[in-house]
Amino acid sequence: EGEKQFDLVLRFEKNHRSSDQALENTTVRTSQNTVIPLSELAQIDYSSGPAKISRDNTKRRIVVGVNVRNRDLESVVEDVSSVIRQNIKLPPGYSIDYGGQFENLRVAKKQIACCSSHSTFLDFYFIIFCF
Repeated sequence: EGEKQFDLVLRFEKNHRSSDQALENTTVRTSQNTVIPLSELAQIDYSSGPAKISRDNTKRRIVVGVNVRNRDLESVVEDVSSVIRQNIKLPPGYSIDYGGQFENLRVAKKQIACCSSHSTFLDFYFIIFCF
């Protein structure tokens, strides 16, 4: 496909993955109906990792789910964020986002702040023009 790259996770039958060489020599039928070894078609990298690649806006992601008990969500996220900032240096291109219920809480707070300021302005406006 020219310059396009695709991440692909495959699960082969046991006899095709019994060794590195067995995997590299697994044959693939091309669109021209010829048979070639997988090693000629793809760059094969051996690594450990999740069996599924999750993406969000074309960026890889890993989701960590947490349930909070006996504390408010905002203070838990502040504590977690503080500990992570102090102890973990993220490599370039990596980021941590706090979503789910915490994101809903953030959006709700912004909406409440916006509505409160508008209603306060309207209250003063009506008081000034009524008296």
